[in-house]
Amino acid sequence: EFASLELPRDHTLALAVVVMLGARQHASSADEFEAANTGTLNASRVNALIYAVVAESRGVYMTADDAGRRHFIDGIIEFNAQIAQIVDKWRQSIRADDAELFSSFSNRITAFIDHRRELARLASEGKTAEAREWGESSRPIRQALNADMDQLTTLYAERAKRAYADINGGLNSAANWLTLFTALGVLASISILLISRGVVYPLSEITRV
Repeated sequence: EFASLELPRDHTLALAVVVMLGARQHASSADEFEAANTGTLNASRVNALIYAVVAESRGVYMTADDAGRRHFIDGIIEFNAQIAQIVDKWRQSIRADDAELFSSFSNRITAFIDHRRELARLASEGKTAEAREWGESSRPIRQALNADMDQLTTLYAERAKRAYADINGGLNSAANWLTLFTALGVLASISILLISRGVVYPLSEITRV
């Protein structure tokens, strides 16, 4: 019978809207955080495999017998394949604002793989000295590749940190809104009670006369 009786419904609707918007923001930040962590994991795995390829290459240089050298050659080929597989899968999740940096990294990683593949070929033909010289000539590629890896790792770390802060901020904001609307709901209930006692009850007394 009174306009104030509708306040709790208004507050409930407003709270539902705030919760829905908060849930969307939370989901977006969570996706951002997960994507950043995945990028960091990919960078870490590729970096470890690069070092593995370099270690296998040194094994090629230091091994005198063909059988032992074959083991390291196979290692180069296997780790190269793993790097290519990770980078191909990684490429599918790259965002538009990361495309330029990732393209530079992808080109250098391709050059690294091709260079080490040629090293493996030379070693498999028994040209150990040439393989060593060829391997040592790849240092500029590795230095540039390390710089790309550092940039990508820094980018993903900052993005994960920002997303985590957004998630925490969203949770705090939702809690604040919930507290506010709860307080407003209590106030609305009190106002209804006061109106009921101050107006409805006196009217009922009048109708008895």
